[in-house]
Amino acid sequence: MSQPRPPLKPHFSAVDIESSPSSGSSTSSIAKDMVDRQKLASPTAREFKAPPAISRKHVVQQNLRNGGLAGLFWTTVWAHIGHLFVVLSLAEMSSMVPLSGGQYRFVTAFAPSKSQRRLSYFTGWVCSIGWQARFTLHCYIVTNLVQSLVHPDMAATRWQTHLYMVLVAVVMSVFNAFAAGHLSIAEGLFAICHVFVLVPILVSLWVLASPKEKAKHVFLTFTDNGGQNKWPSKALSVCVGQLSSVFVLLGSDAMSYIAEEVEDAEIIVPRCVVWSFLFNAPITLGLIVTFLFNLGSITDALDDEHALTSIFDRMLDGDRGATIGFTSGMLDKS
Repeated sequence: MSQPRPPLKPHFSAVDIESSPSSGSSTSSIAKDMVDRQKLASPTAREFKAPPAISRKHVVQQNLRNGGLAGLFWTTVWAHIGHLFVVLSLAEMSSMVPLSGGQYRFVTAFAPSKSQRRLSYFTGWVCSIGWQARFTLHCYIVTNLVQSLVHPDMAATRWQTHLYMVLVAVVMSVFNAFAAGHLSIAEGLFAICHVFVLVPILVSLWVLASPKEKAKHVFLTFTDNGGQNKWPSKALSVCVGQLSSVFVLLGSDAMSYIAEEVEDAEIIVPRCVVWSFLFNAPITLGLIVTFLFNLGSITDALDDEHALTSIFDRMLDGDRGATIGFTSGMLDKS
């Protein structure tokens, strides 16, 4: 196994600035700017422990269609177990080479010198395609959620959905381009709302939503609800449905992308990566269990654009204002 290259220095220290030429060179200016960015970014980096990475809890239709209730629960469990090792690997590499960017930077640092350029180039393209696909899917999720809340009986055409997605993409892009300085404030507000609103909503679901599913049906009954387009076996159906469970875990590596802007990155970044995952895992499982026991009819949930809104709508006897309020309370930084 080849030894990794010596880690690049991720940030400038105070000694570097003092030892730099006093002629006002660009190097000294850049160094001072980097230190300022680190001092500002350090509190923000610690906030990454709090925001849950479970904003994809609305993406459950595929699990319900492929695997049913038990399929959704168990694919979520083993997806978390498998992803834990990915998180630990990212944390270890971040402690050794705290660099900004995606996984292609780690490939550059650890790959054999002969294949370093090719592997890094390939990994960079895969990361770029994945980020674009994830952004598009987020726009699609938000669009469907807004449609199901504002016009629950509206059968939106494809071009209407597409225009809504473009609008969502523009709003998100404008915010990131012109209000990036307020991003940490938004992250903190979403995290606070999520934590303090989560418990009352979960309690309300357990108390008010009915009927409740039986535990045997939730944990042991695997189904293929694909209608005429069923898979050859239930096992294959569950494997297809687990893609949504994997999607729930995206975002746990976000801290490693800004390591160069964090003070003491080799210590803070690995801790944030690991603790954010460990903090979110039990919350995710609690949400999934609550969702499964209070879902009601799977057929009705699959017919709705968002199964979450159908649960609140049934619990609140069709009160649209209350449904919008409860659903908005479950939203976070997705």
